[in-house]
Amino acid sequence: MIKAIKHWVYNQHRKYVWVLSRIGKQPDVYIPTDKRELYVITIAYNHTRLIEKQIELVKQHVKDRNYLHVVVDNSPNRDARRRIKEICVREKVGYVPVPLFIDKLICHRIFGNGISHGAALNWMFYYFLKQQKPVRFALIDHDVFPMEDCSFVDKLGERDFYGVERIKEHGWYMWPGWCIFRYDAISDCNPNFLPYYLKESFLDSGGGNYPRFYGRYDVKNVEFPTVVTKRIRRTKGLTAYNDIYHGDCVQLIDNKWLHFINGSNCAKIPGKEKLVDKMIDNIEKLYSAMKGE
Repeated sequence: MIKAIKHWVYNQHRKYVWVLSRIGKQPDVYIPTDKRELYVITIAYNHTRLIEKQIELVKQHVKDRNYLHVVVDNSPNRDARRRIKEICVREKVGYVPVPLFIDKLICHRIFGNGISHGAALNWMFYYFLKQQKPVRFALIDHDVFPMEDCSFVDKLGERDFYGVERIKEHGWYMWPGWCIFRYDAISDCNPNFLPYYLKESFLDSGGGNYPRFYGRYDVKNVEFPTVVTKRIRRTKGLTAYNDIYHGDCVQLIDNKWLHFINGSNCAKIPGKEKLVDKMIDNIEKLYSAMKGE
């Protein structure tokens, strides 16, 4: 019964986001007028320091030509939205706000945070990318940072997609916090970045693309980047895997990108905000430690 309710809510929310994505232009959008061949899309969630540091490092290390970094703001906090937009305008980074009420739907509580993330990605795709029609686009979470020179175009190569794997018993998908797509490969299948239930497997945000897109590919033939996860502190009282993962762990993706897991602390781990600030202040030392240098 509970599973049936979740499926019903999921389907209703998918239709709701489809309608929202076709409402008129938002007044707070800031986008340079010329179109680009590559868009690097960040989903923001309240944390201004993460966004500021990511913009700095993307400008420093992403060496692709003709790209635009765009922050899609999914922050429920209005003051955070104002400050994030100010940062984007100052740094000449694109800014697209997601409707606030996407984060307040009832299904957010049924699915967890994945529904908000997935809804923001759907809004981004149908409201923004469908109009831009780039050659390629990359998705990076606001707590993911390039630490060495890199190229999304070179990394994608001739593939249709490339990114961090999420493989479950009955399906698989890419984590939409670090992945790259060839736009034409995914656009025709009407992508859906919401979570998805497949038999007994729950596929988190991005999982809704399995029946529409990823299921066409044999996962055995798909190449994924390396991901190293390390626990960098031991918070008292954390024993469950998910709490430890969201509270105390950091990832190294493709040997060049740092991921501060749960950077916005949606998981409500004690002391996480102070840890994130400390990691931002010492990001170079943290990167060296993650690489074993």
